[in-house]
Amino acid sequence: MDSYCLYTIAFILVLIFVIYKYLARNNGYWKCKGIPEARGAILGIGHILDQVLLRKNMGMMTEVFYKDHPDDSMVGIYVAQNPVLVVRDPDLVKFVLSTGFGYFSDNITLVKKNDPLLFHDPFFQNGQAWKDKRGIFVSAFSSKKLKDRIFQISTTCEKLITYLKEKSSKTGSIELEVKELFEKYTLEVAASSILSIDNHIFLDKIEKNSLSSMMKTMFHVTSAIGLKQNFVLLLPALGQFLPINFVPKWVNIAFQKMISDIKSIRSQEMIQRNDILQHISDYLKEKGMDGDELAAHAFSFVIEQFETSSVTLALMSYFAAKYPKVQEKMRKEVEEILEKHGSICSYEAINDLTYIEQVAKESLRLFTPVGRMVRFCSKPVTLEGPDGLTCTLKPGAEVHIPVSGLHKDPQYWRNPDEFMPERFDKEHEELRHKFVYLAFGEGPRMCPGMRMGLLQVKAAMAAVLKNFVIEKSERMADPAQLDPRYFMVAIYGGIWVRLRPRP
Repeated sequence: MDSYCLYTIAFILVLIFVIYKYLARNNGYWKCKGIPEARGAILGIGHILDQVLLRKNMGMMTEVFYKDHPDDSMVGIYVAQNPVLVVRDPDLVKFVLSTGFGYFSDNITLVKKNDPLLFHDPFFQNGQAWKDKRGIFVSAFSSKKLKDRIFQISTTCEKLITYLKEKSSKTGSIELEVKELFEKYTLEVAASSILSIDNHIFLDKIEKNSLSSMMKTMFHVTSAIGLKQNFVLLLPALGQFLPINFVPKWVNIAFQKMISDIKSIRSQEMIQRNDILQHISDYLKEKGMDGDELAAHAFSFVIEQFETSSVTLALMSYFAAKYPKVQEKMRKEVEEILEKHGSICSYEAINDLTYIEQVAKESLRLFTPVGRMVRFCSKPVTLEGPDGLTCTLKPGAEVHIPVSGLHKDPQYWRNPDEFMPERFDKEHEELRHKFVYLAFGEGPRMCPGMRMGLLQVKAAMAAVLKNFVIEKSERMADPAQLDPRYFMVAIYGGIWVRLRPRP
């Protein structure tokens, strides 16, 4: 064997050794810290193989870690080579999200060149930028501003019921996939309340470059989209080197053009609208912020009002069909509110729909849109669990909150797999640790659109129950199974029910 071959073999062996040492550099990290380590880590991949292969989404995977360590306050995992601490104990969760927020104020960020719109969303911002941009949402969803949105919600509820009555008039009932149905409703509310435009979505015609086509593209569940979104959320740093994005490029371009056209028309005709787009524009001017971010913030508002509310309504419909007594109790509440207020679409009437809100919250407990929350340590801190486990974290350390695991822990929820809306009545909520239910998050980074979301969800469900009976569909798999390709909540085969007009 000549010297060239020997040098080549030696080089390959050294390269393999260097790669191995790099991939194994954090092996045993958690054991050295005295923290229990989740089983099944793979060199270079860590614990995310099932997510990469789309066998489990992030929430499902974190729930596995949670259930495998019932007696531990925290558990260590690896995302690729990066050590990540999963915090299980509710008091530690409270510290990370709320009382110790100063140590854990940061979230994941996106790469601006890949996601120019979503980059500015407060969910993906940290520090002063997060405070400034969250302020736009908080002020837009004040009680006064929410009352201004009731007209759009009420008008869209009327469109929804008219649409359903027309669809069911010939056959006496209508069988439909309700996630798709309620996407029409929530997007119409968003279009009217944010942009003051009529999306014409109840015409069952999706126009090119419309809001409908943008949202359909962005939230369509496929393996390719799921894989890309997983990489963006699991390993956002890859975006510095690879053109992976959360929002498709054409959606970024089309939405920015839409906002530009709206601005141009309003400027030429000197129009002032009482909508969220106008609120954003006024806020940016008042705070001296970059007016070029107008489209980005408007886009965030559309997403905020669209996806989570539509899946909540679909899940509520599924449970209403499955549990007729729950449905009848909701309908009785609607009738009582009608008698009290004369309408179900006033701000006061919607807020009085307390049982319907309990059904919404229980639906989100069982099928949580964000099954795993992420925080990054911003300054040195030591976490101490009630079981004696302690862990000192440095700035940049990643912490996961296992939301789905907390939502289904029998220690906090009696018969956790059963659907019981009464869990969220005042009596039960007062007895339960506040930080074991995190469908909307908690602390300063809590979802700013929660109240708006509940308003439009409760109004739509009340309108449907007033006019229709929700029945089971033979096309609906029971029990409903999560599609692991989607990072939030999608049900295999869709959510199907039959709506029958009430006499």
